[in-house]
Amino acid sequence: MARTLIVLGRYSFNASVPCEGLRPLRAPDTIELDEDGAEE
Repeated sequence: MARTLIVLGRYSFNASVPCEGLRPLRAPDTIELDEDGAEE
């Protein structure tokens, strides 16, 4: 399913710089857990 963000009007978004820099990349062979702790 395609997700579309429809924005009408003018909006300003300020990108913030992370305090600790960039986060490390995810290892491709790890199992991801959702917010409930169940595997996706």
